[in-house]
Amino acid sequence: MSIYFLPIILPRPTELELQVEILLNETETDQPKTPESDKESLYGPQDLFKSWKLTCIKNITHSLQKLRKCDFKTCLYPTLLAIGQERNKIAALMQTSHHEKFGLFRNDDLCVSRWREYTTQTHLLPCRYREFNQKMRSLFFLFMPLFQYNVDKCCFETDFSQYTIEKIDQTRLKSLIERARKPLTLRDNVDRVSQNHLIELLNVLGGVHDMVRNLKLPGFDLPQFPQIGDIQFLVGTIKNKIEGEWQLLTRHITWIKQSHSGPVEDEAIDYFKRYGFATLCHTPRSSIRHLIDKHLEGLTKQLIQKSYEDSKEFKRDLAVWEYRMFHVMPFLRGSTNSIEILRESICNLLEKELPTTTDEDAFIQPFLETYIKGTFREKVTKI
Repeated sequence: MSIYFLPIILPRPTELELQVEILLNETETDQPKTPESDKESLYGPQDLFKSWKLTCIKNITHSLQKLRKCDFKTCLYPTLLAIGQERNKIAALMQTSHHEKFGLFRNDDLCVSRWREYTTQTHLLPCRYREFNQKMRSLFFLFMPLFQYNVDKCCFETDFSQYTIEKIDQTRLKSLIERARKPLTLRDNVDRVSQNHLIELLNVLGGVHDMVRNLKLPGFDLPQFPQIGDIQFLVGTIKNKIEGEWQLLTRHITWIKQSHSGPVEDEAIDYFKRYGFATLCHTPRSSIRHLIDKHLEGLTKQLIQKSYEDSKEFKRDLAVWEYRMFHVMPFLRGSTNSIEILRESICNLLEKELPTTTDEDAFIQPFLETYIKGTFREKVTKI
């Protein structure tokens, strides 16, 4: 296996990115014109939701005001829990489809037992996530030229961020499955965490395979996973260095139609250009509570209690907080709204300007430093 380790961030606009822009412009007419899903039909009356959201922000701001005056030990998890419970109630009141999933922590026993296959992955199918999927495909296109040579894995690293992108063919997949089945002793705590993360990844790869098969795309007659036959995977892994340790946040996953190993062929890229979609493999369930309690809790306390005379310092700290909060994605459904409510409450408390960044901006950006600078959103528009 060829591995390239590069201590750099994603390239600035280059000839490659201009080629990607041309490529995506060409594919625009090739893609089926599917209208965006209507929020009213998906989630219920939006006026009712907006009213609830304003009330919720007001109440959370009031609660944070009280916390600011005392030395509290924990605030983030109870606040998320409260927002999640209210989010669940409004979803039920609005008769939103599968409202019971809103506000339920992804690592909750009930959640795992009832909806295990949905607790980790989000398929960015064009029928619902057209623009987001387009951005994710643009990111993968930046790395496609690498995989057209004899490269199987690349790693880009900055001071606080790491993005590794890997091609998983049949041989590599079998090796990962064997590793996931390896018996561990009770002393193998580090290996156990790694193995749990690997098992979640393999489950998502299986879900991607099933989705490809169920979509009945042209030229596919796929047997059951893991004998995938005609497809290979590209997996991009986002990690952040948090308190000296690399923490897995999100994986970007897509697939190419190519049965044999070796360099990715032009034909496979052409097929991806027409039919490819990306999947998000979210922060592992086993890491959610750890990241909230051991890291994000401290950031939240700092945001609430620190006196920010420099607005740039506040924006930087808030950007770090929201970037990692979006990636943690605590709930099975409703995470984005809940995080946005808490973010707006913090800004109201400190009378600071509310950022316009979204969860999509965080998911698609592998590098925290670039996210903080706020330049990537403009860059994606240009690709």
